Amino acid sequence: MDNYKNDKILENCYFVKTVLMLLVVLYHSIIFWGGAWLDTQAVVFKSNFLRIMADWMNTFHIYGFTLVSGYIYQYLRYEKDRYQNFFPFIFNKGKRLLVPYIFVAIIWVIPISSVLFSYSLNEIIFKYVLCTSPSQLWFLWMLFDVFIVAWLLSEWIKNDFIAIVISCISWLIGYVCGGIFPNVFCIWTAFNYLPFFVLGMKLREKKDWFLYRVSLILIVFVQFIMFGLYQMTVSKGTVIFKLINLISHYGANIFGALMSFFVLQWIGSKIDWKNNKLFTMFSKYSMTIYLFHQQIIYFTIMWLNGKVNPYIHSLVNFIVGLVLSSLISMLLMKFKVTRVLIGEKKHL
Repeated sequence: MDNYKNDKILENCYFVKTVLMLLVVLYHSIIFWGGAWLDTQAVVFKSNFLRIMADWMNTFHIYGFTLVSGYIYQYLRYEKDRYQNFFPFIFNKGKRLLVPYIFVAIIWVIPISSVLFSYSLNEIIFKYVLCTSPSQLWFLWMLFDVFIVAWLLSEWIKNDFIAIVISCISWLIGYVCGGIFPNVFCIWTAFNYLPFFVLGMKLREKKDWFLYRVSLILIVFVQFIMFGLYQMTVSKGTVIFKLINLISHYGANIFGALMSFFVLQWIGSKIDWKNNKLFTMFSKYSMTIYLFHQQIIYFTIMWLNGKVNPYIHSLVNFIVGLVLSSLISMLLMKFKVTRVLIGEKKHL
């Protein structure tokens, strides 16, 4: 792969990350119809289409984001000689990820969630202090954990066979331990996501890797097949169907991450996203939008549930969640103290 194309892929990674964050907001706008979100509200108008769409989006959005994070990490560490010392690296990631976790949890997520879900003090400690299930903030701890493990194993990951072994063991640890032990500091979730980070590292390391030559249509097709198998076997009770469900689910995640990366790379190469003012604004505020959007959507769900059809409702969820979280982001970016507290280094 020539240097120009390689640089364009790197540049378009920021387009990919922004779109995937916006897709997370869209996912949270429709997941209510999956029946597993905001359990204080019963779904009045059901929608199988929105349920399936939410399930499908959940197979790739954060997995794709984690892959892109690994891609950029590989570039910064091995091509730009960043991240060479462990403790400065972890300190930097702590400022970018854990400081926002503490700030947003204290001033936003815990107060709103405690009122809406009537959490006891013990539940708050378990969910948010031990970080076992801290609403949308799980992503920050997961990514922090992944960065630590990836840094410690980076030299071993250079070997392809060892990288595959590490990825398989990591997934197995996450799957088995996640079903037995509490997910303290989202550690088992991090082990589940580490293979996708490693895959992103390999995509940057191997600039002529065979995956760059695989048909985009084939990747999308296989992802759809995997997702279809997962959907068809999700409620089956026999051992063979459970095994098929497990394999197809993880396969949908792997091909979903690749699909989101390559499809959005292709789209990013066809449009002038860098000169679109609205998109660049969302790009600048994408992380802060992620931090604040979910609780806004809680209120739009409670406001409109049973009053409008699911498609209008989900659209309102998305627009209101995106607009209000963007306004919150703009406000927080105006002051130096709040910029630090949301993990930003400077005024954007």
